[in-house]
Amino acid sequence: GLKEGRVKAAEFGQGVDKSMKEALEGTKISADQLEKWGQSVAKGGKEGSAAMTEIAKALASIEDETKRNEIGVKLFGR
Repeated sequence: GLKEGRVKAAEFGQGVDKSMKEALEGTKISADQLEKWGQSVAKGGKEGSAAMTEIAKALASIEDETKRNEIGVKLFGR
């Protein structure tokens, strides 16, 4: 659920692995931005909530459905 998604997203605050960097290629999402969002999510509160919203908007902006699904699973789990 949402809690699992927050935990998963917060993990990216510690760095973005190679497979996620490869998945992000061709999108408007940078590994640095994802790491910043992850740090905000880990902090929680309004900042974390805002970061989750930004992540969702960025994910929705990915036109390639397969890539969007792949990144969504990596971000939020199954």
